[in-house]
Amino acid sequence: MTDAIVDLVDNKFKAPEPITIDRVKISPALASQLLEINIDNIPPVTSKIVLYADAMRNGRWKYNGDSIRISSDGRLLDGQNRLLACVESGATIESNIVAGLEDDVFNTIDQGRVRQKAHLLARNFQDSIRPSEASMLNTAITKILKHDRGFSQTTNIARNASKSMIVTTDDISYYLLENPDMIEQARYVKNRFGSRSILPIPTVLYMYHIGSRFDQLYTSKFLDKMVLGIGLSDSETLMHMNKFLIRLKVKTLKWSAAERENTLIKAWNSVGRSGLYSIVHANNIKYRNSEPTPFFQEPKPESIEQMLG
Repeated sequence: MTDAIVDLVDNKFKAPEPITIDRVKISPALASQLLEINIDNIPPVTSKIVLYADAMRNGRWKYNGDSIRISSDGRLLDGQNRLLACVESGATIESNIVAGLEDDVFNTIDQGRVRQKAHLLARNFQDSIRPSEASMLNTAITKILKHDRGFSQTTNIARNASKSMIVTTDDISYYLLENPDMIEQARYVKNRFGSRSILPIPTVLYMYHIGSRFDQLYTSKFLDKMVLGIGLSDSETLMHMNKFLIRLKVKTLKWSAAERENTLIKAWNSVGRSGLYSIVHANNIKYRNSEPTPFFQEPKPESIEQMLG
C-alpha cells in the first residue's frame, strides 16, 4: 500500500479535509477493512454484487475512474457493492479513494441515469449499427445467450443448476463480434416483420438467428407462417399458433410470459420433428408446466422439405 493509504488506514479512514488517492489497489483484505466502516448505509444489492464479482473473478472488471467515497468522520458513503464483490471474488481491483467528504453528500450519490446495456452496445458498435438497432440486438442476444447456456427465457432455471445466469455488456458485444451476421439479420427481421409483427421484434430476431443455425430459409418460412400468417392452411400447427399470438397481442388471451416463450419453442420443435400438421388440436399446443423447459432442436430433413415445398 502507498504511504497515503497506510496513513488513511492508521487514522481509521478519517480525514479532516477532502483527499483523493488515485488508482488504489484494493485487495480483498483492504476491501474488508473498508467494509468495517460501512455503517447505516442502504442495503447492498445482491444482483449487482454477483455481477461485479463475476467480472472481477474473470478479469473483465476495468478501472474506470469511479471512487470509493468516505466521510470525514470515517464512514463509507459509496462503494459497498464493489467492495463486497471484491471480497466475494478474491480478486484485487483498482479504484480511486476519496476521503474527507461531508457526511450529507451521501444523498447526492448515484442520482444520474444508469447506462443501459443497449446504450453501451450502440457506443461499442457505433460504426456498424444504428442506435435504434442496439436495443433490439441487446434484447435478442440476451435471449440467445440464455438459451445457449441452458436457461429458460423467463425464470433463470438452468438444466445445470450449478450455473449462474449473468449476461454482461461484454458478453453481448463479444457475441456480436463473433456473429456479425446478426446485424443483417436484425435489419431483415425489422424490414420483413416491422409493425405487422404479433410478437416483439427482438423475440422474432432471437428465433430467426437460432433457427438459421439449422436452415435459414426454413426459419424464414416458419416465421412467415406463425408471425405474419402467410401461406397457412386449416388445421396447420402454425395456424393455431398464429391465432393464439393474435389473441395474446390484443389481450383476449392470458398466458404468462413463460407460457408464451416456451410454447414458441414447443411449436418449433413439434413442426420440425413431425411436420406442418404435428399438432392438429389447438388445445395441445400450449406449453404445460409439467413439461421440461424446451430448447430449439434441429428440424428433420423431411420437415424442411415439407415447409419449403
